[in-house]
Amino acid sequence: TIKRVPKHLEINFYMTWPQPAPCIGQTLDVSPNGMRFIAEHRLGEGRNIKIASSALDAVALVTRCQRNDANHWVVGVAFETLRFARMQGAFFSAKA
Repeated sequence: TIKRVPKHLEINFYMTWPQPAPCIGQTLDVSPNGMRFIAEHRLGEGRNIKIASSALDAVALVTRCQRNDANHWVVGVAFETLRFARMQGAFFSAKA
């Protein structure tokens, strides 16, 4: 298993396409396999969403969505596609 790294990024996510304006979320943690983020909207489990941020772009499957104490939703997703803006630094770095 790959450990999730705490990471706080603002993300835009899309539940439909085209969508007039993105929904906004804040990540809690990220791994190469998925992430958890806070959202104001409930997302149904099994739904695919598009995620865009300054650090990554992804298509992800919603695996869980639960209301937290602050009346927001904590959303867990598994990446189906993933592209990092920078290939080094987030999870792996190497120099030749």
